[in-house]
Amino acid sequence: MVYADVDRGKVGAKRASYQKRNFRDIALKLLIDNPDVDVESLANEFTELLTKDQDAFRSLAIYGLQNVKHSLTPIRGGLPRTSAIVTENEIIHQAATTITKKVTDNLLQFIMPSGKTLAQSTGAECTKVGGWFKLIARKVGSRGIVGNKLNEQDLQKLFKESHTVKSR
Repeated sequence: MVYADVDRGKVGAKRASYQKRNFRDIALKLLIDNPDVDVESLANEFTELLTKDQDAFRSLAIYGLQNVKHSLTPIRGGLPRTSAIVTENEIIHQAATTITKKVTDNLLQFIMPSGKTLAQSTGAECTKVGGWFKLIARKVGSRGIVGNKLNEQDLQKLFKESHTVKSR
């Protein structure tokens, strides 16, 4: 969806407007569709949407990172630096690691594509999702229910084993 009266721009955080599911369009639609709803309630609805939509979540991450990068550049003459040069990719990698930790704090409650939580899902449903969910499927069997066979600690261990951050 594109709103003609919104300056989509070409630089900084505005470039996130060109993402597949971009933050600006999603936020604008929420505001237009709910003009009398307070920002806290809209934030709750927006957060729920982001947990189910990876493209929108990534768009928000890019938007936020670009805003921070842009806001730091004119003030300090560039991004803050440690002894090593900080690159945009390193900043994105650090943010992705932080976001992953927040998203995975309670894996049993993760909403699957089927609409069920991971705890309610079967091994067969996990296999369909692919990736590290296949490891879960192997542990619970195709007809096994994840929440009946694995606890949060088991899932955290599987997740960490499959998503070990490789040092550069």
